[in-house]
Amino acid sequence: MGTLSVNLTDRLERLVREKVDSGLYNSASEVVREALRLMDKLEQSRTDRLEQMLAGAGEFAHPNALRSAVEVHPLKGKVDVGIESISTNA
Repeated sequence: MGTLSVNLTDRLERLVREKVDSGLYNSASEVVREALRLMDKLEQSRTDRLEQMLAGAGEFAHPNALRSAVEVHPLKGKVDVGIESISTNA
């Protein structure tokens, strides 16, 4: 397992220390690993829901009625969905 150095805000450092001091975790590394696992699950869940929404929209809309622009933020992995146009004409 590799070693990685990260800088935390004072607030996040306190949170990590509190988790270790509570006895729930044995080290700061355990806290960070658990946080990253949870973040990964959350991102996957969001991606799955977005894919379901886009698939569902396709079932009810004319192919040209709804165009979505999906952009994943390259640094934060956030997904932004923008509706370019909605047509109410069939």
